[in-house]
Amino acid sequence: MERLDLTGRTDVPVREEVIAELVALSRRAGLDILIIGAAARDLVVHAPVGAAAARVTLDIDVAVAVGGPGGFTKFTADLERARGGEHTFVVFGVEVDVIPFGGIEENRSVMFSDGHQLDVNGIAEAFRSSVEVRLPAGTQVRVASLPAQAVLKVLSWRDRRYSSTKDARDLQGILSVSSEGPYGDSAWDDAAALAATDHDIILAGPYRVGRLAAAPSTGRGHRQSWRSWMTPGYAQPSRGTWGPRPAARCWMPSPRAFAAESPGFRRHCPHRAAPARRFPTRSPTGPLY
Repeated sequence: MERLDLTGRTDVPVREEVIAELVALSRRAGLDILIIGAAARDLVVHAPVGAAAARVTLDIDVAVAVGGPGGFTKFTADLERARGGEHTFVVFGVEVDVIPFGGIEENRSVMFSDGHQLDVNGIAEAFRSSVEVRLPAGTQVRVASLPAQAVLKVLSWRDRRYSSTKDARDLQGILSVSSEGPYGDSAWDDAAALAATDHDIILAGPYRVGRLAAAPSTGRGHRQSWRSWMTPGYAQPSRGTWGPRPAARCWMPSPRAFAAESPGFRRHCPHRAAPARRFPTRSPTGPLY
């Protein structure tokens, strides 16, 4: 498991006391947890490169590996329930969404007693490829890796692409970071990623993320779930899947797909304007992956 040490940092916008309480609850219940969502983005995407968070993190999403409904009940027994769904709680004034996965799943989803169904596709894979993060005051917790967060964002985009651009913007932010700091160092050291992108580091980072994102997803069941994303209205050229409208074209999910959504993707997708090019240099901290 990769490790990331944020000890002593003062620029991490995540409430560590909330994470520490969740870690303590998981230990008492004998369960493993994984931080996902915006908190994971702040810890693993932005913090290693010193980037400011795109949005303030107002809540925390935590995935809990359970063998059945009893595990979820055990983990949440001492938590204050928030108004809303059965999986939403309040810890030290912060809203916490608890997402159970593992033995409780049925067809990659979880059904709660109130009738709410939660899609947990990709969370088990994110757990297997997670990063152990040491927070500024010493709390240690597993957090979804950058490639896993990219996959989870694609999944969210699949479900909300017609109603919101938030997931697409978040994915672009994740891919931008993949060419910077320690992630950029790893891309510079990745001969295959450089060769596939004509040694363009702005594209090599996202290409590498795409390859790593696919690594824990090679099982037959997960390959089938990737196929199920593709609706009948989508054509499937050799390097990915195009959206149904020319103005909304984008590729998914392949290494080149992730590269196409990076800041330097004008050559691959002329239907969108690319932002100004940046040329990051190597980080003194060295590669992270």
